[in-house]
Amino acid sequence: SASVQVLPPSVDTETVPSRVTIANASFPVPLSPEGNAPTPLAFVTLAEISVSDDAAVMSVVRAITDRVLVMRSGKVVQDGTPDDLYDRPATPYVAGFVGSTNLFESTVEAGRVDCFGQALSLPGHLSSRRNGLFGFRPEKVQVLGTEVVQASNVLQGTVEEVLYHGSMARIVLKLPKGTILLELQNRHLGGRSGLPQNGTPLTVTV
Repeated sequence: SASVQVLPPSVDTETVPSRVTIANASFPVPLSPEGNAPTPLAFVTLAEISVSDDAAVMSVVRAITDRVLVMRSGKVVQDGTPDDLYDRPATPYVAGFVGSTNLFESTVEAGRVDCFGQALSLPGHLSSRRNGLFGFRPEKVQVLGTEVVQASNVLQGTVEEVLYHGSMARIVLKLPKGTILLELQNRHLGGRSGLPQNGTPLTVTV
């Protein structure tokens, strides 16, 4: 599935003599991808992001800057645009820094991985990997219905919790060996009543 990503453990960045001070500590500022000085550049801590849903988080980040450095333990773990951070996170830490993601470890067999007890097919460029940490965003999950469907990249589980946010809802789906989070736009006139209820069997695709 094109929605499934593999996350490397870390990335390396080049540095230039200019430095930035955060919390009384001085850090080197990496070069931009073009090799020029970054403009503008923003540093954002988790404590500064006070909104809960991914779309709102991305709106805040895009409003702040067109380039972001994510730091952990005094080191830059990713330097890129807000879209890079969200769509192509370099590490699990970055994946969780902006928005939510479903992460799972698995070996790769015949181009398929085990997602909490059920199989998913990898995109072609990842199918040759032997193992890794894989992930997909909650909004990439599409609901097929309550009936069992025999198809590729289908996950079948039971609704464990519904988190209602008005225009959208997040559903915790219990699989055989874990849970995943999916995000639904709430277009039903009945609001919450149009969403799956706890205990409902649900079939989704990634």
